[in-house]
Amino acid sequence: MTALTVNCLILATVLLVILNPFARPVTAAYKIGEYCRKGLMPDQNGQKDYERSTEWYKKASSRGHTMAQYRLGRMVHHGKEGIPQDLAAAASFYRLAAEHGHMRSQFYLGFFFLKGEGVPVSHREAARLFSLAAAQGDAESQVCMATMYRHGHGVLRSESQACDLLATAAAQGSVQAQVELGLSYSRGGGVKRSDVTAVKWWEIAATHGDPQALFLLGQAHEKGTGLDGKIDCMRAVNLFQESASLGYQPAIDALAELGLG
Repeated sequence: MTALTVNCLILATVLLVILNPFARPVTAAYKIGEYCRKGLMPDQNGQKDYERSTEWYKKASSRGHTMAQYRLGRMVHHGKEGIPQDLAAAASFYRLAAEHGHMRSQFYLGFFFLKGEGVPVSHREAARLFSLAAAQGDAESQVCMATMYRHGHGVLRSESQACDLLATAAAQGSVQAQVELGLSYSRGGGVKRSDVTAVKWWEIAATHGDPQALFLLGQAHEKGTGLDGKIDCMRAVNLFQESASLGYQPAIDALAELGLG
């Protein structure tokens, strides 16, 4: 398929969206904003145009289009190609989308309230938003909510609820949750202590190259913890080196103590 054919198809799609009486202008504005953001408009030659997409997203957002509100939040959150960063504006756009149940907007707005970015710090509001997104299956929100429960920020402190959330996120593939769940099992915090289970979760996280998991797994091999007492110093050193190569300071320190720094 030639570039001309692709451009013609995109133009036809845009026209169909605009002319479709069932699509309504709000949908058309969002769709065109998406095309501009991705550089798919016929006159863009593949060049992304964030300023132009922002104009169309604003038209859709003003009519209550949730995804347009989220896109605007993301663009001013980080600042893109001539779009200045504006955390207060990002919080406003995220709030609009979050009120309509948009999961990622709930997460980002919760993080804003946690850190005081664009809004005043409020652990209670952060916990409320993280909880809403976590209930929809957002793994990052589940990890953040687990931290809130662990430290009692915005909610009553509960190690067991923290571990339940970490287990849910870990099962979804969250590496951070896998590492933290392993730590919970190694300490016996909120769950029955099990070094074997701790090592299992660190092994899973280590396959993703997580430096902390690599270091913790190295410590386990160094001491035989959770491995039926089987000490493997060579394996431990290899894991420390892999972790250190990723800049993890405890691993760098461990190698220095072994005279391998």
